[in-house]
Amino acid sequence: MENTFWEPNPVHYGMSATKILHFSIQPHEECFRLHWHDRMELLYIKSGKIYIEHGTDFLMASAGELIIIPPKTLHKGYTLDDVVEYDVLMFDVRHFYNETEICKKLLPAIFDGKAVFKPLTSNSKTINCIESICEVSNQGALETISKIYQLLNLLCTNELLELHVQPKNAAVKRIIDYLEENASQEINVAMLCEEFGYTAAHLCRKFKKITGLT
Repeated sequence: MENTFWEPNPVHYGMSATKILHFSIQPHEECFRLHWHDRMELLYIKSGKIYIEHGTDFLMASAGELIIIPPKTLHKGYTLDDVVEYDVLMFDVRHFYNETEICKKLLPAIFDGKAVFKPLTSNSKTINCIESICEVSNQGALETISKIYQLLNLLCTNELLELHVQPKNAAVKRIIDYLEENASQEINVAMLCEEFGYTAAHLCRKFKKITGLT
């Protein structure tokens, strides 16, 4: 993923560790440029339609649908012939880490981009939860936080397609740690082979076998 598209600007979440924004975009306008970030974003379309580039997918989201943008996912959106109104709920899943086994398993996987969700959903329970978070401006911070956990449960129950847990193989874990620590640099297979003492074929087979990724 090219760092050119990374959005480095910090988001100030407040006491509830969330931020909610409301947008009204005119026809044939860009909603947001191509970019990615470490936070989770959910866009609830209230009226009109958004055409969105989501990773490698190209989608049309209509009123009543929810766009799920996990951390580290490239995305871009723009309007077509209609005015579009939508709400955006954003939060950093790291703010919701705790010592329970389920959160230690799921939340780091979501943050690391190892959880694959449906990019678009109209599931009524998920939509109702989003609406209850976005539309009640006077709810307390603890109430909002509790609803984020409810939302994470709904996403993982109804919208999760794949979950790539942290590999148990120590050698592959060292490679992944190295990639994450040097994410701002240009790294290729040859450099990894020199760093860790593998042939290219062996490294690629090993990495694919453990992580399911190239």
